[in-house]
Amino acid sequence: MRVNPLCEPQLCEAGGIYGGFIMGWIFRPAEIHDKAVPSRIRVEVEIGDTNASGLQAVPVPQTQAAPRQ
Repeated sequence: MRVNPLCEPQLCEAGGIYGGFIMGWIFRPAEIHDKAVPSRIRVEVEIGDTNASGLQAVPVPQTQAAPRQ
């Protein structure tokens, strides 16, 4: 999986946190007529208030397996 951070320097920490959530997701391969096919998922996250003082959030360790979708 590839993560392309496109963010202002003051928001890169928040972008990294969201990226960490997404990297923890488990995806099932796409199928058409029971045959695997290439697929891509693009997730865009908009974070408001660029004037907020520094973000100090730390991702919470996962305690249980993520549900399969």
